[in-house]
Amino acid sequence: MYRSVGLALLVLAGIINSASACSCVPRPEKYLFCKNDFAVAFQVKDSGTVEGEFNVYQVDLLHMYRTVPFENLDTDRIMTAGDNLPCGVAFIPNAFYVISGNYNVTSGQPTRMQAHFCELLLIFPNDPRLTYTPPECDTPGSQNGYSGG
Repeated sequence: MYRSVGLALLVLAGIINSASACSCVPRPEKYLFCKNDFAVAFQVKDSGTVEGEFNVYQVDLLHMYRTVPFENLDTDRIMTAGDNLPCGVAFIPNAFYVISGNYNVTSGQPTRMQAHFCELLLIFPNDPRLTYTPPECDTPGSQNGYSGG
Protein backbone atom coordinates (compact mmCIF):
# COMPACT_ATOMS: atom_id res chain seq x y z
CA MET A 1 0.00 0.00 0.00
CA TYR A 2 2.80 2.47 0.88
CA ARG A 3 4.42 1.68 -2.44
CA SER A 4 1.26 2.64 -4.41
CA VAL A 5 0.82 5.84 -2.38
CA GLY A 6 4.44 6.77 -3.09
CA LEU A 7 3.99 6.07 -6.79
CA ALA A 8 0.80 8.15 -6.85
CA LEU A 9 2.64 11.06 -5.22
CA LEU A 10 5.45 10.83 -7.77
CA VAL A 11 2.96 10.83 -10.65
CA LEU A 12 1.09 13.77 -9.10
CA ALA A 13 4.36 15.68 -8.64
CA GLY A 14 5.16 15.10 -12.31
CA ILE A 15 1.75 16.40 -13.40
CA ILE A 16 2.04 19.49 -11.23
CA ASN A 17 5.59 20.10 -12.44
CA SER A 18 4.54 19.77 -16.11
CA ALA A 19 1.53 22.04 -15.66
CA SER A 20 3.56 24.70 -13.89
CA ALA A 21 6.37 24.60 -16.46
CA CYS A 22 4.44 27.17 -18.49
CA SER A 23 3.28 30.05 -16.36
CA CYS A 24 1.77 33.12 -17.94
CA VAL A 25 1.30 36.60 -16.58
CA PRO A 26 -2.35 37.62 -17.14
CA ARG A 27 -2.49 40.45 -19.67
CA PRO A 28 -5.33 42.35 -21.36
CA GLU A 29 -6.32 41.30 -24.89
CA LYS A 30 -5.11 44.62 -26.32
CA TYR A 31 -1.63 44.07 -24.90
CA LEU A 32 -1.44 40.51 -26.25
CA PHE A 33 -2.78 41.58 -29.65
CA CYS A 34 -0.54 44.62 -30.07
CA LYS A 35 2.82 43.69 -28.53
CA ASN A 36 3.79 40.76 -30.78
CA ASP A 37 5.15 40.46 -34.30
CA PHE A 38 1.76 39.53 -35.74
CA ALA A 39 -1.93 38.94 -35.08
CA VAL A 40 -3.82 36.68 -37.49
CA ALA A 41 -7.02 34.73 -38.07
CA PHE A 42 -6.76 31.23 -39.53
CA GLN A 43 -8.38 27.83 -39.81
CA VAL A 44 -6.39 24.71 -38.89
CA LYS A 45 -6.20 22.16 -41.70
CA ASP A 46 -4.49 19.17 -40.00
CA SER A 47 -3.49 17.70 -36.64
CA GLY A 48 0.11 18.86 -36.97
CA THR A 49 3.44 17.23 -37.71
CA VAL A 50 6.61 17.10 -35.66
CA GLU A 51 9.62 18.99 -37.02
CA GLY A 52 12.49 18.73 -34.55
CA GLU A 53 11.37 20.36 -31.30
CA PHE A 54 8.30 21.94 -32.88
CA ASN A 55 4.79 20.95 -33.91
CA VAL A 56 3.83 22.48 -37.25
CA TYR A 57 0.22 22.90 -38.37
CA GLN A 58 -1.09 23.45 -41.90
CA VAL A 59 -3.44 26.43 -41.85
CA ASP A 60 -5.59 28.53 -44.11
CA LEU A 61 -4.59 32.13 -43.25
CA LEU A 62 -7.82 34.12 -43.33
CA HIS A 63 -6.67 37.57 -42.25
CA MET A 64 -3.53 39.27 -40.99
CA TYR A 65 -4.68 41.99 -38.61
CA ARG A 66 -1.23 43.36 -37.91
CA THR A 67 2.43 42.58 -38.55
CA VAL A 68 5.93 43.91 -38.25
CA PRO A 69 8.05 43.84 -41.42
CA PHE A 70 9.14 40.34 -42.49
CA GLU A 71 10.66 38.58 -45.46
CA ASN A 72 9.64 35.34 -47.16
CA LEU A 73 6.69 34.54 -44.87
CA ASP A 74 5.23 31.03 -44.96
CA THR A 75 1.49 31.74 -44.67
CA ASP A 76 0.50 28.06 -44.88
CA ARG A 77 2.01 26.90 -41.56
CA ILE A 78 2.08 27.88 -37.91
CA MET A 79 4.61 26.38 -35.54
CA THR A 80 4.49 25.93 -31.79
CA ALA A 81 6.63 24.29 -29.12
CA GLY A 82 6.53 20.52 -29.35
CA ASP A 83 5.28 18.08 -26.76
CA ASN A 84 8.62 18.03 -24.92
CA LEU A 85 8.80 21.81 -24.52
CA PRO A 86 6.63 24.02 -22.30
CA CYS A 87 4.02 26.48 -23.55
CA GLY A 88 3.13 24.84 -26.86
CA VAL A 89 -0.35 25.10 -28.33
CA ALA A 90 -2.35 22.06 -29.47
CA PHE A 91 -4.55 23.35 -32.29
CA ILE A 92 -7.77 21.52 -33.15
CA PRO A 93 -8.21 20.48 -36.80
CA ASN A 94 -10.87 22.53 -38.66
CA ALA A 95 -11.19 25.02 -35.77
CA PHE A 96 -10.86 28.77 -36.30
CA TYR A 97 -8.43 30.90 -34.27
CA VAL A 98 -7.22 34.43 -33.75
CA ILE A 99 -3.72 34.45 -32.30
CA SER A 100 -0.75 36.71 -31.83
CA GLY A 101 2.84 35.55 -31.83
CA ASN A 102 6.36 36.05 -33.06
CA TYR A 103 8.16 35.22 -36.26
CA ASN A 104 10.66 32.38 -36.26
CA VAL A 105 13.49 33.22 -38.62
CA THR A 106 15.82 30.35 -39.49
CA SER A 107 18.58 30.80 -42.04
CA GLY A 108 17.71 29.25 -45.39
CA GLN A 109 14.04 28.67 -44.53
CA PRO A 110 10.88 30.72 -44.93
CA THR A 111 9.89 32.92 -41.98
CA ARG A 112 7.28 31.08 -39.91
CA MET A 113 4.63 32.29 -37.52
CA GLN A 114 5.12 30.84 -34.04
CA ALA A 115 2.31 30.46 -31.50
CA HIS A 116 2.83 30.44 -27.74
CA PHE A 117 0.37 29.45 -25.00
CA CYS A 118 0.83 32.78 -23.16
CA GLU A 119 -0.04 35.01 -26.13
CA LEU A 120 -3.43 35.90 -27.61
CA LEU A 121 -5.19 32.61 -28.30
CA LEU A 122 -8.89 32.81 -29.17
CA ILE A 123 -10.90 29.92 -30.65
CA PHE A 124 -14.07 30.47 -32.69
CA PRO A 125 -16.85 28.11 -33.86
CA ASN A 126 -16.96 29.92 -37.24
CA ASP A 127 -14.86 32.27 -39.35
CA PRO A 128 -13.71 35.00 -36.90
CA ARG A 129 -13.73 37.65 -39.64
CA LEU A 130 -17.51 37.67 -39.22
CA THR A 131 -17.55 38.46 -35.49
CA TYR A 132 -14.12 39.44 -34.13
CA THR A 133 -13.33 43.12 -33.66
CA PRO A 134 -9.62 43.59 -33.00
CA PRO A 135 -8.44 46.18 -30.49
CA GLU A 136 -6.81 49.42 -31.65
CA CYS A 137 -3.03 49.37 -31.19
CA ASP A 138 -1.13 52.39 -29.92
CA THR A 139 2.22 50.82 -30.80
CA PRO A 140 3.72 50.67 -34.30
CA GLY A 141 2.86 47.57 -36.29
CA SER A 142 1.96 47.91 -39.90
CA GLN A 143 -1.22 46.49 -41.29
CA ASN A 144 -0.31 44.68 -44.48
CA GLY A 145 -3.85 44.28 -45.70
CA TYR A 146 -3.63 40.50 -46.25
CA SER A 147 -7.10 39.06 -46.32
CA GLY A 148 -7.12 35.48 -47.50
CA GLY A 149 -10.02 33.17 -47.88
